[in-house]
Amino acid sequence: MIKAVLFDFDGTVCDTLDLCVRSFRLALEPILKRPISDAEITDTFGPTEEGTIRALAPDSVNEGLESFWAHYREEHRAVTAPYEGIIPLITWLKAHHIRTALVTGKGPESCQISLEILGMTKCFDTLRTGSPEGPCKDRLIREVLDEFAVSANEVIYIGDTVSDIESCHDVGVRIISAAWCESVSDAQLQAAHPDALATRVSDVLPILQGYL
Repeated sequence: MIKAVLFDFDGTVCDTLDLCVRSFRLALEPILKRPISDAEITDTFGPTEEGTIRALAPDSVNEGLESFWAHYREEHRAVTAPYEGIIPLITWLKAHHIRTALVTGKGPESCQISLEILGMTKCFDTLRTGSPEGPCKDRLIREVLDEFAVSANEVIYIGDTVSDIESCHDVGVRIISAAWCESVSDAQLQAAHPDALATRVSDVLPILQGYL
């Protein structure tokens, strides 16, 4: 019996990956006085935005963060809705008394900006955000299990990366791999052995109903 569904954010709830990369570039190129490639930015992903800026501009972390948040909010004006089907999915879960959580590697500031702009501040029963020190989703998932007083086999996580699959395996929770983001490789996700893979948001509910 599934009692809680946990969601990743970037690439799962909303198409914000390109937005993040653009915002880092706009924030850091003036500081570094040189171009930054997409790969240079994405290679630092895992920690929060502070961790990325520590890696790319270690002498200007505070300046970089303030600039990133400003650009992130401004650039977010082009992304004002989550993926189609996400809100109906969350609405269905709530109607069936299944608790929801957002468990993301984003920092709290950017997470709050996104939820405000998307009108999703009341969608989740609890939030967990990342660490500037590095990936920590296994710890965050365990915190939600404790808060909700549920066991690992009563929870499903929905996320779009191989590292999400690995974290869920570590904790012992099931995972539906979200493969609806264009940058996601279905083959790489399948090779990491998720419990299920959904190529559209609309695929998720039938998978979840199989566990109810």
